[in-house]
Amino acid sequence: MENIRNQVYEYGLDEMYKKLSAIDPVIVEKIKGTDKQRIINSVLDLVERIIGESKEEGIEPTPQYVKVQYEKRKELKQIRTEVEIPKMKDNHSFWKVWEEYWKTKKNTSYGYRKTINTTKNHLKDFEKYSKRTITFDYIILKTIVFQGELNDYLWNQKNHSNSYVNKLYDNLSGFLYFSHQMGYIKRKPKLKVEPELEKDEKIYLNTEEIIKLFNWRKFDYEPKKEKELLENKHIRIIEQPLEGTNSKKFGGVLKVTNWELVKYIFLFQNCIGCRIGDIPHFKVSNMNFDKKSQLLSWTQQKTDKRVTSSSQRHGRFYI
Repeated sequence: MENIRNQVYEYGLDEMYKKLSAIDPVIVEKIKGTDKQRIINSVLDLVERIIGESKEEGIEPTPQYVKVQYEKRKELKQIRTEVEIPKMKDNHSFWKVWEEYWKTKKNTSYGYRKTINTTKNHLKDFEKYSKRTITFDYIILKTIVFQGELNDYLWNQKNHSNSYVNKLYDNLSGFLYFSHQMGYIKRKPKLKVEPELEKDEKIYLNTEEIIKLFNWRKFDYEPKKEKELLENKHIRIIEQPLEGTNSKKFGGVLKVTNWELVKYIFLFQNCIGCRIGDIPHFKVSNMNFDKKSQLLSWTQQKTDKRVTSSSQRHGRFYI
């Protein structure tokens, strides 16, 4: 038994199959069409381990004893494998599990669901770019390769910063945690967080600069300035007719430059504290024209929450 590994070279592989069959009757069937040397080595390793442990415990490693211990170890290994490595069903592919994961988020905030959906879109775009399908095996067994290729895509093709890339990995990590808890994968791989070397400078205007911008009229539309304004190839005139029930009484066409419009949208955001994503969704019905309250209520697109702002608190720029 102690020199069993050397017997492989003495008798050859085919003869060794017969000898090993005395220990494991089905070993010959298992190794057909596979890497014979690898399987033989795995069996020999276990046999030698059993022999070594029995000697340390003062037990004579007879062939019968070794065979019984081998069967027990093999049975225990099979039980662990069934527990730790659930069989992946056809409908438990990466994207099928993602659909299941998405359904569990239906009662979360709109903003959170949006970040998950953004992560999905980036992964789908990466699939098209790399011309390969994302699978659990690709992420778990080749984590370093997966992250290297995805990082290259996000940095060089999408021009995203490390901080943004880390947010995507945070969302992907949440999905992998779900997959692990549901038993779809054996382990959750640890995704490397990229160092945030660059520090984004926070650009903002103070109160004095906001007021200065409000009073700045250089690129505002005026009939006498129209020809001069249009000499700038980046400026165009936007015409908006007044519509609604009072259009006849207060009718007319509002003319502004595109730069003027951007300026007033920015000032409007500063006055009420809304995000740029909320702007296209405002309606006249959001405004309360009562002179005392002057409230503006709307639903935030990112959080799906209803908020109210008062002109008395934020100023009267939008009145």
